[in-house]
Amino acid sequence: MVNNQSQSSLLIPIIALVAVVAGLVFLFMPESQTEQAPVVVETTTEMVTETDIAKEIPIIEEVVTETTAITETLTEVEVAVLPAPKEPAPIEIPELEDSDSWVLEKVNLSNTVLIEGSDLLSQLVTFIHNAAKGEVTYNQLPLKPLTSSFSAVAKSDDEYILSSANYSRYDNYVSTITQLPAEKIVKLIELTSPLTKQALNSLGDDSANFNSDLKASLDLLIETPLVVGDITLIAPSAMYQFKDPKLEALAPIQKQLIRTGPTNQEKLQNWFKQIRAQL
Repeated sequence: MVNNQSQSSLLIPIIALVAVVAGLVFLFMPESQTEQAPVVVETTTEMVTETDIAKEIPIIEEVVTETTAITETLTEVEVAVLPAPKEPAPIEIPELEDSDSWVLEKVNLSNTVLIEGSDLLSQLVTFIHNAAKGEVTYNQLPLKPLTSSFSAVAKSDDEYILSSANYSRYDNYVSTITQLPAEKIVKLIELTSPLTKQALNSLGDDSANFNSDLKASLDLLIETPLVVGDITLIAPSAMYQFKDPKLEALAPIQKQLIRTGPTNQEKLQNWFKQIRAQL
């Protein structure tokens, strides 16, 4: 019995020690190694009847109705506040025979000293109509004539050099023309279309169209070759001619452009291109 009691007395401390150690191990164990007990959540299921749903529908319909009414009210207020669009005032176009001062004012040339004559639109329409065929009608160009005459320097007994002094004769004309905004010129062409049509009809050519004539004229002038350096002339008759057969074969309107000189020609061609691009 003594042995059994002594063994029992020894087991008690050992069991207690084991319990303490197990408690400490569990207490300091990382959370990832612990298992959480499942949580039981009690749910209560309520029965929803058709009567309950019907009670909620009027509330929803009432909110929708109020929202629609507010939206319609705001829309009416916004429409009422917006100003009515204003139509641009029509531009009064004068009669063809009374259009000179009106046209010059539109292109800011009222004070220029390079324009002379009357019936400017009629003259321009006639000039461009002929230029479309490559011709030059100097008497239909409403510009003051050049103050100096054409000059050539003798190179040999039968050859001449086109004098560079001829080029400066055109400087003021080229400067005045190329300063006109291409956009303004195109708008004026559109605005005066009834007048240009009337001027064309007076020429007796019912098939003529001013825009077509203008495009054809500009194309010829833009395609004119730019000659840099001395230009040799010959005088088989009273009139000078280009010695280069390719230049002499050009249309009269193109040869006139070359006679303005390479600098003036380049300025004019750049201006012609701006107008042509907008037609």
